[in-house]
Amino acid sequence: HGLIAQLDFSATPKDQNGTFFPWIVSDYPLAQAVEDKIVKAPLVVHQTDRKNPDKYNNAAIAYQEWIQIALNRWREHRNAFKKVGVKPVLFVMAQNTKDADAIAESIRREADIKENEVLVIHVSERGAAKGEIKGDDLDKAREAVRTIDNSKNKIKVVVSVLMLREGWDV
Repeated sequence: HGLIAQLDFSATPKDQNGTFFPWIVSDYPLAQAVEDKIVKAPLVVHQTDRKNPDKYNNAAIAYQEWIQIALNRWREHRNAFKKVGVKPVLFVMAQNTKDADAIAESIRREADIKENEVLVIHVSERGAAKGEIKGDDLDKAREAVRTIDNSKNKIKVVVSVLMLREGWDV
């Protein structure tokens, strides 16, 4: 009988000036969705008094304390959720592809994480495609999004270049 309704779902139901769209029927804030356990809860690690390093050659060394705190917290979740058959995944955001590679390599050296259990997704850092997933990583990223929560999926850690700041609950 034709179109009777159109529903749009957005995490950002505002225009560029920050004004809510006038056609909003319901607003369900992310904080409420996290509390209701509809989406995953982000964990931002701030359990250290160290300052962010200004200059460094290796992000894995410079941020070693943060990485270990995050891994330990992930392990706590892994052990707790194993009882109910849920697999937590650790997402790490890096400043650039060099940092992502260094962090991923350091995580792969952990005793309880194998090389194929860490997925690195690079994004283009220059030009018109800045922020876009690089072509050869696009298929890996799509497959990861589709299957990351599946208990048969081996991925435990995703390291990316600032691509997961929004939409991480996908």
